[in-house]
Amino acid sequence: YVKRGTYTVTAESDKFQSKLTRTITVNSSGQTVKMTAEILENVKIYVTSTTGAKISGATVTLGSQTVTTGADGLAEFNIKRQSYTLRVTCSGYQSYTESFLVEQETQKRVQIKNV
Repeated sequence: YVKRGTYTVTAESDKFQSKLTRTITVNSSGQTVKMTAEILENVKIYVTSTTGAKISGATVTLGSQTVTTGADGLAEFNIKRQSYTLRVTCSGYQSYTESFLVEQETQKRVQIKNV
């Protein structure tokens, strides 16, 4: 419970793209404050060869974000919930493309074939 007056309301989470701040004026009882945040999900894409070997140096694109895999074959994204095009390219391997829906935190293994 708060007295009538002006307050700053802040909401933050590691799943939000940024901290939300809003100034509100309380002038009646039972007042509701609604804040809308864009939730980011952690998506891990593991890139391997058809034999299961981890591939470093692969370029993984999810929507407009691009990450290059390290020695662990991992490309990691923090990205909002929606449908994306997932593309994986690497010298000496065939390109890989698929439609990819992000609804929650997820992991995916992508196997790419030698050229």
